[in-house]
Amino acid sequence: MSYVNKPKLLEGRFPENNSECVVETKFLKDLGFSIGDTVTINLDSQNQDNIKNKKYKIVGVVETPYYISRDRGSSNVGNGQIQAFMMVPKSDFSMDAYTEIDVLVDGAKKFSTFSDEYYNFIRPVKDDLIKLGKTRSEIRYEEIKSKAQKEIDDAKKALEDKEAKYNKELADAKAKLDETKITLQNSQIQLNKKQASFNEQMALNQKKLDDGKNQIANAQANISQNEMKLNNAEAEIQAKEKELNYDENIKKLNSMYDELNGSLNQLNSEINNNPSLKEQLKPKVDELNAQIASVLKQIDVLNANKKALDENMVQLNEKKSQLESAKAQLAASQENIKEQESALSKAKIQGQMQIDSAAKQLNNAFLTLNDNYKKYEANKSEFDNEINDAKAKIASSEEKLKDLKKPVWYVLDRKSNIGYVEYGDEADRIKALGNVFPTIFFLVAALVSLTSMTRMVEEQRTQMGILKALGYGRLSIMFKFVVYSSVATILGGFVGLLLGFNILPRIIFNAYGMMYTLPPVITEFNSYYAFVGILAALVSTTVVAALVSFNDLKEVPASLMRLKAPIAGKRVLLENMRFIWSRLDFMQKVTARNIFRYKRRFLMTVIGIGGCTALLLTGFGIRDSINIIVSKQFNQIFKYQMITTFKSDASKEDLNELTNAINNDKNIKESIMVSQSNVDVTRGKVKKSAILVVTDDKEKFKDFIVLRSRTTGDKIPLTDEGVVVTEKLANILGVRSGGYIYLNIGDGRKVKARVIGIAENYLQHYVYMSSSLYEKVFNKKMTSNEILSKITDTSSTKEDEISQEILKSKAVMTVNFISSIKKTFQDVVNNLLSVVLVLIVSAGTLAFVVLYNLTNINITERIRELATMKVLGFYDEEVSLYVMRENFILTIIGILLGFVMGVFLHRYLMSTVEVDILMFGRNIEPMSFLYSALITMGFSILVSVVVHLQLKKVDMVQSLKSPEID
Repeated sequence: MSYVNKPKLLEGRFPENNSECVVETKFLKDLGFSIGDTVTINLDSQNQDNIKNKKYKIVGVVETPYYISRDRGSSNVGNGQIQAFMMVPKSDFSMDAYTEIDVLVDGAKKFSTFSDEYYNFIRPVKDDLIKLGKTRSEIRYEEIKSKAQKEIDDAKKALEDKEAKYNKELADAKAKLDETKITLQNSQIQLNKKQASFNEQMALNQKKLDDGKNQIANAQANISQNEMKLNNAEAEIQAKEKELNYDENIKKLNSMYDELNGSLNQLNSEINNNPSLKEQLKPKVDELNAQIASVLKQIDVLNANKKALDENMVQLNEKKSQLESAKAQLAASQENIKEQESALSKAKIQGQMQIDSAAKQLNNAFLTLNDNYKKYEANKSEFDNEINDAKAKIASSEEKLKDLKKPVWYVLDRKSNIGYVEYGDEADRIKALGNVFPTIFFLVAALVSLTSMTRMVEEQRTQMGILKALGYGRLSIMFKFVVYSSVATILGGFVGLLLGFNILPRIIFNAYGMMYTLPPVITEFNSYYAFVGILAALVSTTVVAALVSFNDLKEVPASLMRLKAPIAGKRVLLENMRFIWSRLDFMQKVTARNIFRYKRRFLMTVIGIGGCTALLLTGFGIRDSINIIVSKQFNQIFKYQMITTFKSDASKEDLNELTNAINNDKNIKESIMVSQSNVDVTRGKVKKSAILVVTDDKEKFKDFIVLRSRTTGDKIPLTDEGVVVTEKLANILGVRSGGYIYLNIGDGRKVKARVIGIAENYLQHYVYMSSSLYEKVFNKKMTSNEILSKITDTSSTKEDEISQEILKSKAVMTVNFISSIKKTFQDVVNNLLSVVLVLIVSAGTLAFVVLYNLTNINITERIRELATMKVLGFYDEEVSLYVMRENFILTIIGILLGFVMGVFLHRYLMSTVEVDILMFGRNIEPMSFLYSALITMGFSILVSVVVHLQLKKVDMVQSLKSPEID
């Protein structure tokens, strides 16, 4: 295994075969795997042949110096972000060339990799590699070209063989289909003839049947007509018989005959019995004979009619019999016709069924033939498409081969490693803070030390006078203070070096260890810093002690052995303000006079407290300035949540597919296409790199990126009159609104552009321009390469779904979300905040030390005064309040001064600690002022409590003794 970028095994073991792998801790944590699990990888078509296996067993956990930050970069697969890495054995790769070489420059280890000396040292090697890269690029170009040309020639030969083979198969299939078609067409002709003959025969038989039916119908009509006539005749006969009423009439006539004949016989009998009556009865007899004759005549007529009717009836019955015979014959004919019709129908059905069956078979044969033709056409079309695709691929490959660009060697140093660069930037920020804060801390600490040493020498005036009276020289007496201050300073310095070189660096390093994968911290002893720190401390203590003691030793011994007279009280300016002075009570007036009576103590206390408050306010202000970066940049200025970068050579179809996918996604509210590119911005001798953002929809652009002034909050319109630059870039270039800058997008030309606005911005440098102005100044059309989108749900799950869907488009290069960028910068902010917290704690501790030290000196200087007050009857609380009141007033004055100092110090620090592409906020939140004041007041109260306990222990008698007795 190579020494360069050698992975460090944290757990498990290294792979022993091609089916095993090792992963980083982040892989297990984020993706939910454990050692012993099997990982299946899915590669795209371009890379799937580069790895032999697709399943690997996790056997170990490693970390590598190649990735020291949590950012693993972006990708054009998956969700667009690289979550973690895994390592497989070298033998599992099936690539024909290496894609990356790690180079270790001999002798470079002796330099700091962040120093200019390091980059100057490796530059010759880098230049040599660049030259070698050009040579190797030519060789590799010829290798790739020759291999590609051979593959194209082989593909052409294989295509020709395949095309010939398939053309023969297609021709044979077409001939067979055409032969089958002719056979089926002949069969169709025969079937049509058979159908025509069948139809003709059936029509003839049907005509015969119809003729028979017509005859039967005519006979039926005649029978019906005759039957109707017979029925009419029968009805007529029946009517005549009814009219004749033969039976009744014959009966009546017979009865009349019998009655007349009886009457005649009776008359004849009477005549016979009495002939005389003959003449008398003769009229009656004649009448009766006439009547009898009439009756007989009627009977004869009746019988004749009856006979005629009977004869007619007989004739009618004969005709009926004939008619029934005709009906029987007609029924027989009808039955015969039905049988013939049934036989004809059956014959028609059976014959048609046979013809239809043959037609169906023939039709199925035609359908099969048509299907075979379709299959033939489909196969021919598929083959043609396949051949055309193959030819197109070959043509495309030939075009690509013509357009094949020579491989480029990218010789990258550590500045191309994002984790390395980020860590260097973090170190630069800490360095910037380290260049300012220690100086402020040291000045405040030096002030305290100077005051303490001055007071110590003043307290030793009597001893100095005695020693001088005994004959000791100045240097001998001064030596005592020099040794004391030197020993105290050196011991304190060693403690400070321990904290500064070991403990504090570890705290800060561990804070950054949460974001970076780093080896254990190595704290080295920097002799230069140690020497400068100790020397500066000695100057503020030992030299001060020597100067003060030397100055006091100029006096005669008698003067030294007497205490210095207290400072005489004077009227203060406040006494001239009668409307205020008259309202103060006695103790308040004494406090006011004492504050201005001890001017040196007043200045020391106010400056000391002011310095500590300024440090606290600066610490909180840095926190505010850092916190504001993420919230303002990604919430107020950048209104979009997703950036989709697409390929510059993407086809129009792929680009339309991408835009449709974004526009149709219900999780994406709206989008806008822009052009983003790197640009060199120059003004005078100052040159900076920035990002040029160009839009062709100025109105819609306002909804995605807010251009506004930081100081006034006014919106800055993007017009065709000029460009809008971000504030940090404008400050570096020294340009204001209305000024001019020069832009170079890499084509060697510099174009002049007028600045129409300075926009608020905190990360990176941006130049915003309309598409019309771009075309005007660069003389070419804007080409979009990014899509900014607003999404409804910014959860990681939903963002993964969106990115996975969008990355399916061939046009997409990367998909990035503001949330991931925001998280990265938030981690940076959190690391800086941990450092700021250390500064705040240190400033608070220093504030306590300053307050306690100055208060303690105040009490020591005025111990006789305070003892006198106790002798005069003041209670402990009153004496404490007498001192505390002054301390509180001085603390408030110091806090107010600290606010002013803190604001200026904060502004200075913000402009000092900023790196090139970063701008901190310039405002301090009101709560930071409150926190700084409360912390200082809190320490003041704590010191007052301690002082109160000390004042209660003051021995009045001992404090009022004369120095001679002491």
